[in-house]
Amino acid sequence: MPFMGKLKQATAYTINVDNATNGQAETSVTIVKINRRDNIAAAETETVAAGARVSFTGMAGARIDRLIVEVHPPPNGTVIVDVRQAATTYSDTFVGDRDFVFNLVS
Repeated sequence: MPFMGKLKQATAYTINVDNATNGQAETSVTIVKINRRDNIAAAETETVAAGARVSFTGMAGARIDRLIVEVHPPPNGTVIVDVRQAATTYSDTFVGDRDFVFNLVS
């Protein structure tokens, strides 16, 4: 699970998932927010259709310390994920399951 860096609390972010190369199968995306007590504060599950590119927007409140983005494409499926917040962008292209971990700072 790679640590990707820092995002700011109370600032909007966008998670883009490009499943365009997987013409026949969906990709699962789970966005988990963890609070200061190491509890799951929220978990959103999404599905990106075969051949689609989808954007998810959100904002983590002041009590959220960590954001985990879990991406599970079909077997041997290639996915492009980028996370954007203001001028900061984290991006990766990969085959197989991948989790992205971000610390949230004020």
